[in-house]
Amino acid sequence: MFIQKKITSILLFIIALSPIFSFAQNTGQGQYLQSQTLQHSSGNRQYSIYIPANYNSSQPVPLVLLFHGFTNSISSIYSDSQMEVLADANNFIYAIPQGLGGLAGWSIGLSFGGNADDIGFASSLIDRISSVYNINNKRVYAAGFSNGGFFSYRLACELSTKIAAIASVAGSMNPSWIGGNNPTCNPQHQMPIMQITGTNDNVIPINGGNGGAPLSNVFNYWKNFNNTNPNPITTNINSNTERNVYENGNNGSTIEFIKITGRGHEWPKTTTAGLQENASIRIWEFFSRYDKDGLISTLSTNSFEKTGISIYPNPANSVITINNVNFTEKISYTLTSIMGQIVKNGKIISPSQRIDIENLPPSIYFLNIENNSFKIIKTE
Repeated sequence: MFIQKKITSILLFIIALSPIFSFAQNTGQGQYLQSQTLQHSSGNRQYSIYIPANYNSSQPVPLVLLFHGFTNSISSIYSDSQMEVLADANNFIYAIPQGLGGLAGWSIGLSFGGNADDIGFASSLIDRISSVYNINNKRVYAAGFSNGGFFSYRLACELSTKIAAIASVAGSMNPSWIGGNNPTCNPQHQMPIMQITGTNDNVIPINGGNGGAPLSNVFNYWKNFNNTNPNPITTNINSNTERNVYENGNNGSTIEFIKITGRGHEWPKTTTAGLQENASIRIWEFFSRYDKDGLISTLSTNSFEKTGISIYPNPANSVITINNVNFTEKISYTLTSIMGQIVKNGKIISPSQRIDIENLPPSIYFLNIENNSFKIIKTE
């Protein structure tokens, strides 16, 4: 009872700080967040959907479902995530469902979040969006904050037939899903997992509490399920952010834990004073590597057979080499960030040319040569 009261008091305080928006929300880029409803057995459910500026109905695109925290709303996670910038730059659709109840949340089998059929709602929502838009059904992802992070893990356990990878920000798992004699988590394929948490999060602490399993237990479950390396590769992304990656899982799956020193129960974003980390960028970088079959080839969105172009090594940390068997004359290239910004450009002047990327931050980039786009992963 004490824990439940503590959670409620903390989260009622969060309500007071939540921004209020009206929808449709104009983004200033010719696109907007469209409010929709879906009739489901759990009730008349609300969601908002964002269609990127470059959407073409003849080409299948990824779908990201974004779940708000307990007592929060569509508007709060829309404001915090600023996902529309990434959606426009990387051509994916994202949708933000609304939880039910006066203290809105997602059903995770704990004292907060309710007990509606949210799994059925999420499944129906994917079906609805896929019936209206050309969705790549191998590239549907779920991410969420706090209670929404718990629910993203639940989707990984119970709706993996429709989910390729998940990310949890300031969330965890219900211990009953992964512990005891009868754990209920039962994914049907490897499941790439990303967790982002601040070391000062006292609502859903790293070491467990307030209904959440210790994150070490969460990682142990997914390490065993995905068959990854037992120990992570640890690197410092910046002065206050540590990345821990458990590699070499089934079909290239990984578990990635981003730990931010000194931060609390929040969705990290670079607009916060003193914070160098952006959860939304990290999440899309992670999602873009996987589909339901596992790791997507890093070479290209266009095959060597079609273009005659190969790029190696990829991933790379300093230099990439472009081999073009069809080279006849100088051609221009641009290298763009995951946000769509040009970070490098120049001319390809020979059949085999090296490009220095050593000074670029670790991330995903796109090398654009004429009408071809190649995904490049820059490592630490």
